[in-house]
Amino acid sequence: KEGAIDLLPSVAIVRDTVRRSKRTVLIALVFAATITASIVAERSILLHRAEAMSLRIATAERVSGALLLADERLTTAAKMSSLTGDPSWKFMYSRYINDIDQAIDEAIKLAPPEVAEAFKKDTKVANDQLVALEKEAFAAVARKDLGTAQEIMVSEPYTQYKRVLSDGTRAFTASILEAAKRDLRNIQTLADSILVALIVIICASSIWLWRRLSLGLEASHEFFVKAQRAAPATHSLAWPTASACATH
Repeated sequence: KEGAIDLLPSVAIVRDTVRRSKRTVLIALVFAATITASIVAERSILLHRAEAMSLRIATAERVSGALLLADERLTTAAKMSSLTGDPSWKFMYSRYINDIDQAIDEAIKLAPPEVAEAFKKDTKVANDQLVALEKEAFAAVARKDLGTAQEIMVSEPYTQYKRVLSDGTRAFTASILEAAKRDLRNIQTLADSILVALIVIICASSIWLWRRLSLGLEASHEFFVKAQRAAPATHSLAWPTASACATH
């Protein structure tokens, strides 16, 4: 502005220091916001993975329970039919036969690849053999041959296939739990790694910001010393103008 008085060096020093400090504080705020956003995002991702893992475990337990329940219903219907000769048990058998097939298919989709392959090879085959034996028992009942039907339901092959089905179902559940534990360890490792990285970033940023602020203060101090040295001896108690400092 025309006619304006030159600023005293002390005012210029203060203004320069404030400007540098504001810039440093702004950078610090940006760093803080970035780190906060990173922590929130990291927590959100880990929480989502933990929820997915919990859902998978719950689904595995539900499928395992549904499979065993359907198997027991089918076995009960076939055995009661062989003992009583009542045809209504065959109707109940037909009602639940699809439940076990659905549970097996869902278990195969949910299990890890190697477990799913073993499940198809052993457990599903065992279930198919159980169904074949149960149908033979129903056929014997239809012929009024309850003795043969009862022999089928307590035979060694039937008992063996039941054991394979039960063991395969337990192996399926155990595989899901083991996969969940593995995922939990991976989540914990990831969380620890991110935490260490954030600590390193915070420390490095703090050192850099402190260094930046220190350099700014040192520059202001040097400017102040130069301004005092440039002041005329007759005005040692007064501040020289900024334009006077500039000429030296």
